[in-house]
Amino acid sequence: MRTFTIPTKPYCFRLYSRKEVTLFTGLTALIGCNGSGKSTLMMLLKDELKHDENALVLEYDDRQNGGHNLMEKFGFTGNMEGLATMFSSSEGEKIMIGIGDFVRRMRREIQRNNPKQIWIFFDAIGSGLSIDGIREIKEFADIVIEDNQGTDVYFVVSTNEYEFTIGADCIDVTTFGHAVFTQYDTYRDFILRTRKKKDRRFASKT
Repeated sequence: MRTFTIPTKPYCFRLYSRKEVTLFTGLTALIGCNGSGKSTLMMLLKDELKHDENALVLEYDDRQNGGHNLMEKFGFTGNMEGLATMFSSSEGEKIMIGIGDFVRRMRREIQRNNPKQIWIFFDAIGSGLSIDGIREIKEFADIVIEDNQGTDVYFVVSTNEYEFTIGADCIDVTTFGHAVFTQYDTYRDFILRTRKKKDRRFASKT
C-alpha cells in the first residue's frame, strides 16, 4: 500500500475533491469519464515516483509508444515484418503489438534494476481493445506479479472499459474512493455520474 499527496497547483480548479490517494499492490483501474482526470492523476503519480530510488517506473502510453510512433520505430530499425503487420492490423491489434514491444523492454529493465517496487502504468489503451485483448493484459499483470514475488508490484491502468474493472481495485478519480463493480449497469451509472461532475466543473469555469 502507498499513499500519495496530490498537489493542488497548478490544478487549482479542483480537478480532484481530495488531496490524498492510496494505491494497493496488484491491478488498479483509474476510472471516470473522459476528461475526469485519469491521465492527469497518472502523470502526478509518475512524477512523484521518479524521486523514489526504490521504485522502478515503467509506462506504456499508446499515444506515445504505439500507433504511428511504433511504426516509425519499426521502419527506423528495419523491422519490416513488424511494419507490415501494423499496416494490416486493426486498432486493437496495433495496441497489442505496441504492448508486446513494451513487454520486451520491461523485462530487461526489471532484470537490470532488481527494484523493491515495480510500477507499471498503462494509459490511453482502452479505445479499440477487444474483450480478449483486455483479458490478455490482465493475464499479463498476473504473470508480472507472480514472477516478482517478494517485490511490491503496482499495475495501474486508466480506463473506461468495464472489463478492466472486473477483479481490479477501482479508484474513482473524482473522489479517490475505492470501488468494486460486479454489474455493467452499476458501472455505467457511475461513469454517467462522473460525466455530470465534469460538466459542472467546466460550467463553473466559464
